Amino acid sequence: MIITLEDLRGGSPALCGNFNKIRREVIRAVGENETRKPKRQRKNPTKIKQVVPDQPPCMPTEFKDRIMGLQGSDIKLVIQKVLTDTDMKGSRERLSIPRGQMRYDFLSREEQLSIEKKEADGKHFKGMEVPLLESGLQEWSIFLKKWKLGSSCSYMLSNPWINIATRNGLKLGNNVQLWSFRVNQRPHLALIKLQN
Repeated sequence: MIITLEDLRGGSPALCGNFNKIRREVIRAVGENETRKPKRQRKNPTKIKQVVPDQPPCMPTEFKDRIMGLQGSDIKLVIQKVLTDTDMKGSRERLSIPRGQMRYDFLSREEQLSIEKKEADGKHFKGMEVPLLESGLQEWSIFLKKWKLGSSCSYMLSNPWINIATRNGLKLGNNVQLWSFRVNQRPHLALIKLQN
């Protein structure tokens, strides 16, 4: 079989197996420089993920006691993060929970499917209402939604996130933990503000 330079340029289906090796040898023999497009660089390079200590602070005793009083179980740290501008802008009204920073995926498969249901507009996810235990050990309802941006997915806490942030004195740069636990097999969350 005769292999021409045109076969190599066009990626001929007749060539298989060691195609790249054969191609390099022929190009070298012919003296043609291999030209490739340079990799396209991102306009906005990805920021470095927040570093979370291997041993994060334990859940405060008063939270554990309150959860046990609710017959709660399966207590897990979901995420520890520094509140960003995106989390605290009133216009956004959401706490982002990037999946890449999560220590534990706290939803069952059925719950994940449930929050992936779309709203009437066919664009946004409906989400689900979950109880949230906050610093005063008060329980409030908040919406947990899925957020898709490009190829990445995150969770977010939305309505009434800004009210909860204000009530708990949360500000840009504060360090918080979000814990999950279950009561009667239903997911619950606990939000804890850490001392900076």
